[in-house]
Amino acid sequence: MAVTAFCRKCGKEIRPGATCPTCGSKLSAPHTLWRISRRPVLSWTCWNAPLRLALPALFLVGLALLGAELTAGPGGLQRFLDGSMPALLGWMLAGLLFAVGLTLFLQGKETLEIAADKTGVTMRVLLPKPSAVQLLAHFRSPRLLRDESQRMEYGLQADERRVAWKDVRRVQLWPEKGMFLLYGPRWWLRMAVPCDEEGWREMSALVTEKLGHKKGANVPASMRAVPKAKPSGKRSKPPAPVHDGYQEDFMADIARMNAEMNGENSDL
Repeated sequence: MAVTAFCRKCGKEIRPGATCPTCGSKLSAPHTLWRISRRPVLSWTCWNAPLRLALPALFLVGLALLGAELTAGPGGLQRFLDGSMPALLGWMLAGLLFAVGLTLFLQGKETLEIAADKTGVTMRVLLPKPSAVQLLAHFRSPRLLRDESQRMEYGLQADERRVAWKDVRRVQLWPEKGMFLLYGPRWWLRMAVPCDEEGWREMSALVTEKLGHKKGANVPASMRAVPKAKPSGKRSKPPAPVHDGYQEDFMADIARMNAEMNGENSDL
């Protein structure tokens, strides 16, 4: 992991500065960068993206068909269960899972390039060995193979997403997968950010800095910033002296003994 800046014209991450030393274009703000390789068909987040929309839609279709049978008169539920509609819905579900799994399988192996800074998180999907089938599985045109502006250092850019910290309302951790889940609003997953060891530390520091003090953001307790104590503006009085009773009695005894000795000396 390194601190770099991105040149959009060259498509490369280079040393931070004002302009690119190769083409002279203006560079992005410095950010922390790390890369993660994955196969989408084995990734929970890749399955979650289409199914969180398709499954509720299929469920609503089933409820609508059941509601139509119930309004037709008594015995509507039994007619619905005895009919062909439950089997049809089951086949639709199986077809949906097969289509999503096949699409993710055809996407092949990809590299995620994650850049995090004080404004937000950017994630690029790079294809190290792109093909027309891979691009179609990513819902991109095969003509992108001839677009040199999308060629990056670690592959062809198939997708780019960005989430600003100001739009994040909830952060969840998935330590087993080394992943930060960013929500905005609280019920909608905007981005799942995989991290290596150094990326995890960087994301933790940024979440604490940017969202730890934010009242409208729900973040893990370990990343909630501790509020600083405000100065009261009043001078603190020095503590009152504590009188030692034993010492006072001892001094009184010494004074009495001195007085007695003085009296005896005067008699002599």
